[in-house]
Amino acid sequence: LKKNRPPRTAVWGTLADPVHALNLERYRAELDLFSEKAAKPLVIAVDACLGRPGSVGLIEVGKGPLLPGAGVNKKLPPVGQIYLSGIVNLGGFMEQMVLQSTRLHHVLEISTVIGEALLQALART
Repeated sequence: LKKNRPPRTAVWGTLADPVHALNLERYRAELDLFSEKAAKPLVIAVDACLGRPGSVGLIEVGKGPLLPGAGVNKKLPPVGQIYLSGIVNLGGFMEQMVLQSTRLHHVLEISTVIGEALLQALART
């Protein structure tokens, strides 16, 4: 997505350089600056998450902010007006360990689908 992003869009965070709990405030400051310059920016937040049996591999889309870290009981500030969450593994028990042991292939696959979907949607605007 970052390589092929349409004009008038910005992307923060990639698999190689993710936004996470330790750098979230810095990125939020950059986003605030971007928001001051752009007229009515739409912020779409994307993250991986844990889900229920049968939901792994699905993408949850919703109106409202993403609550980063909620699946591993972290209290972080909400991000965005729309969120997309790729369900990469099962939740419910030892979430931090489950996330750390999630196969990278699942994360890459679902992030590719989300990136391509966003590119197609942005191309129509």
